[in-house]
Amino acid sequence: MKTHLLLPLFLGTFFSFSQGTDIEQFQSATASMYAVVESTPALDQSTAGADVTWSFNTLNKTGDSSDAHATPTAGEMTTFPGTTLVSTTTVVGGSVNKIYLKDSAGEASFTGLLAEGLELNYNSDNGLIGTFPLSYTDTNGTDAVAGSFNLSGSTPASGTFTGTITVEVDAYGTLNLNDVGAGAYNGQVTRLKIVQSLSLMAVTPLPITAAATQTSYFYYDASNADLVFRTARIEVPLLSVDETVMESLLSSTLSAKSSERDLNTMRIFPNPVKETLNFDLSSDVAIKAITVSDVTGRKVLSISTTSSTLNVNGLTAGIYIATLETSKGAVSRKFVKE
Repeated sequence: MKTHLLLPLFLGTFFSFSQGTDIEQFQSATASMYAVVESTPALDQSTAGADVTWSFNTLNKTGDSSDAHATPTAGEMTTFPGTTLVSTTTVVGGSVNKIYLKDSAGEASFTGLLAEGLELNYNSDNGLIGTFPLSYTDTNGTDAVAGSFNLSGSTPASGTFTGTITVEVDAYGTLNLNDVGAGAYNGQVTRLKIVQSLSLMAVTPLPITAAATQTSYFYYDASNADLVFRTARIEVPLLSVDETVMESLLSSTLSAKSSERDLNTMRIFPNPVKETLNFDLSSDVAIKAITVSDVTGRKVLSISTTSSTLNVNGLTAGIYIATLETSKGAVSRKFVKE
């Protein structure tokens, strides 16, 4: 089995959650740094349930990666309809991979991805992750997905895909990781499992159908809300593809993210909105100013305020980006004005 950072990153999405077994929202703090790792022998992650102990003590660092999150550009929203957040993983000295996500009143879904040599667009049927918060044993059941794909490189191909996505908070317990550069890890975690089973139907250069399966695991620290370990394996037997990505959070970054985590918990509602937009923030975050821009980046509203509500009745119908300047930095969210 190969173990490196290629196509599996299309499910390397990022989450944060509160203490206990709840996963509160979709996305971790931006600028998280990870060690890209491999293991011989391969890790056994088959055990699920309550009070599990995972001891992954054969990890070897092969590189570094970082996470960043941003609102989509106008072009991205056109290509991947419904997208509200773009999560980017950058491998130091290597590839840049983007995950396109949709959040609708707490319900998160995949809308697309751009990885090295691959574009996957869920433009026919988004991949439902679930309505947050998620707790142990929560699941999305099995949700249908469909869309288009493009492969580049030595074996270019394009076509459509159909399939399913299954999401479950399937375990919690103790995770042990050996030192990969910033200290060993030992702590209580909750695990999220995502499985996608796809049928890729190429129309060019030749009509052909290939089955693809991706299994991803995400381990979240129960005391500080960090995604401390994540893995993803993709298998495409027809193309002899069997690749695995594993990444371990560098613990030296943990203490630097509390402010951003507070901002990442912000929710806006109702969305779509007719008159009054509400901002729900952590109790220790103070609003200083609010700016609203349209999808071209043109500023249409800007006020200095400490209020957690905003009257948008004067805006014409359309898609906008609200940016809040707060005591802990800036945070942006997309909303729809009816």
